Amino acid sequence: MIDDDGMGMTRNLGKAEEIDGQQYINQNDSGSDVYELFDVIWKEKLTVFLFVIVSLLVGGGFAYSTTPVYELKIPYTVNVPGVNVNLFLTDGGVINRKKGNHKKGEIVFFISNREEVVGINQQLQQTNARITMDVMKKAKVENDYLLNGLPEEFRRGEIIIKNYLDNKRMLDLLGSEGVQVLTLGKSMVTIKTPKTKLTLIVWFLLGLMISAFYIFLKQK
Repeated sequence: MIDDDGMGMTRNLGKAEEIDGQQYINQNDSGSDVYELFDVIWKEKLTVFLFVIVSLLVGGGFAYSTTPVYELKIPYTVNVPGVNVNLFLTDGGVINRKKGNHKKGEIVFFISNREEVVGINQQLQQTNARITMDVMKKAKVENDYLLNGLPEEFRRGEIIIKNYLDNKRMLDLLGSEGVQVLTLGKSMVTIKTPKTKLTLIVWFLLGLMISAFYIFLKQK
């Protein structure tokens, strides 16, 4: 107890009390409250454990019962400039059949089974072979026309000669063994949903929160 200037103002450092119309709060109260909270939780540790286990079981059941969605990415490079790759891949190609999408340098599919990867790769290889054959056929037809279909005076034009040489270089390239319009890269598969680890963490925290709320109500 402390007596200030004999004025009767008394402060109790152990508890909060009101003296001379003013309230003085013990600074150690917050530490005591935290200790009491942890003490209550420790006494109810079995309750907390049960709530967490139930939450994890529910979250795990949700995660493992959800149909997974995988993202399949297949990078590619174009060996022949000027070829409309997007037209070949989407116009009746594997992308439309498998509901994929295409952007420059990459083909993306969303699948529900990893076993689909093999089939999609095979179809892309077939599409690549078809693209190569179509491009070569078009170049041969165009060069044949440039040589035989045009009047003699037009065959010597600079643009005609350039187109002919470009087509010839492309035919020589694609005629090489193993060279196609596209070079397909290695498939990369990642799971999009469900995020099992994240789901379990969320349900674990939810179990802790529910158990704390239950204990709080029980103490009332």
